Amino acid sequence: MNNPKYLLVGVNAKYIHTSLSVRTLSAYCGNIPWVEYTINEDSASVCADIYFRKADMVLFSCYIWNIEYILRTARRLKSVAPHTKIVLGGPEVSYSAEKYLEENTFVDAVIRGEGEETVRRIVQTGTLEHKGVTYRSDGRIISLEPRALITDISKIPFPYTDEDIENNKHRLIYYETSRGCPFNCSYCLSSTEHSVRFRDLRLVFDEMKYFIDKGVKIVKLTDRTFNAHRERTHKILRFLIEHAGKTTFHFEVAADLLDAETLELLKTAPKGLFQLEIGVQSTNDRTLAAINRKTDIEKISEAVRKIRSFGNIHTHLDLIAGLPHEDFESFRNSFNCVYKMRPHVIQLGFLKLLHGTEIRRTSSGTIFTAEPPYEVLQTPYISYDELLRLKRIEDIAEKYYNSLAFECSVDFLAEHFDEPFDMFSALADFYGKNGFERIGISRDRLYEILLRFAEENGCDMRRFRDLLLFDYLSSNKPRTPSWAQRKPVKAERFEILTEDFIARQLPEYAGMSAKEIVKHIHFERFYEPERILIFDPHYSRIITVPQNALKSGA
Repeated sequence: MNNPKYLLVGVNAKYIHTSLSVRTLSAYCGNIPWVEYTINEDSASVCADIYFRKADMVLFSCYIWNIEYILRTARRLKSVAPHTKIVLGGPEVSYSAEKYLEENTFVDAVIRGEGEETVRRIVQTGTLEHKGVTYRSDGRIISLEPRALITDISKIPFPYTDEDIENNKHRLIYYETSRGCPFNCSYCLSSTEHSVRFRDLRLVFDEMKYFIDKGVKIVKLTDRTFNAHRERTHKILRFLIEHAGKTTFHFEVAADLLDAETLELLKTAPKGLFQLEIGVQSTNDRTLAAINRKTDIEKISEAVRKIRSFGNIHTHLDLIAGLPHEDFESFRNSFNCVYKMRPHVIQLGFLKLLHGTEIRRTSSGTIFTAEPPYEVLQTPYISYDELLRLKRIEDIAEKYYNSLAFECSVDFLAEHFDEPFDMFSALADFYGKNGFERIGISRDRLYEILLRFAEENGCDMRRFRDLLLFDYLSSNKPRTPSWAQRKPVKAERFEILTEDFIARQLPEYAGMSAKEIVKHIHFERFYEPERILIFDPHYSRIITVPQNALKSGA
């Protein structure tokens, strides 16, 4: 191959995402060209774009969410550019390299495991015959010995440039300070690496400061357990608190390892600086033992409640349906336990049996999809019917819990059922009975549906309308929806907006006339208890009007 040209291709799940893998490989291998797309783009158009770049070798970064899209695109590319070498790499193909070559004759090679050093050798020599590669030769498939992991990940260059960051700073920027995981969860590919490797903290500080200085919106660390090393975690948290800007840093943490000092540091963080993702997965002791997960649920619960009480950190807790020994009732218990921890988001995931994981080898009697993402359809413990039911409940939880747009009303409704899970289950049934699952529903319509559901379940509707209206006005453009059944606040507005009230409660509007101020704020009447609230969307605040501010005493 004379003067071979290489192209790295990343295919993201959403436009908001960015590909860390292609950027890192490019930086490690001397800044070879890379490009990224999303699975929502037309495959034919993507193929054409790659074709016009005229690379001699195209290397695709493969995951469960993009592998089918990549194979479709690569097959088309090979048909019109037969001399182009098609190479796959990434976690989806690393543990089934020969299978992918056998089933896809247009693929020339698969890079197994960490790709940086292997890709660099390929680029330096122009050949595929290197450790860590499974390739096609004279009709045979040859797998060369594995390549050792990179022991010092500090040698991997920082993958971002000023231009790249400027073009993508409002998207999700991925970054790693460590590789590997100290735990051995049987469903996770990180359990196949029996070491944790850390990036030099001096580099980490410089690189994090770079993101802050550039005004990146969100940096999501790919570290499997950010707080695996306590002292290191404290140093990073202190650094970020000291240098806090407008950038949010998202970490995956083991909540039962959050000690008192870590919690105290988190408490002092500016609001919005940190987001924490916490994998609970299950609260069933037998399930946790079966997946090699050592978890102290009581410590997780205590830590999450404390963090929520700080009021400055967004928390995201994960559950997985389809795990060993987890039946429908057990999952219900897990959900209720997590709900009572009061995270901002409860992510209901469904077990995927990934190539290379222990659980894929040991899940006897489990039915799962033959194609990616290898999602479990049925286990000896939970039926297909029950998992489909959980899918519907997942959709309801996404709409009414994770949106954070129904906090007061959903909590009130949950009190009318034995457990929170039962409320979400009943609401899922209500959706199914009324055909709401089959139609697109606007944000406003979600409130109307929840109102109907509350009526059917015998709630105190005067109280519920108040709570639902409060949720609505807190999360949407302030206006009074028709379902609220409110007496409008008109003349009282000008009684309230005295010079003294404006000076004390609305100082930013000082100097403006009351007639001008009412164009910027919204007055709403509530009945339980009877009062008037002012919603000020510009300054994200809600003000209670004192009774003595009304001459009429209303």
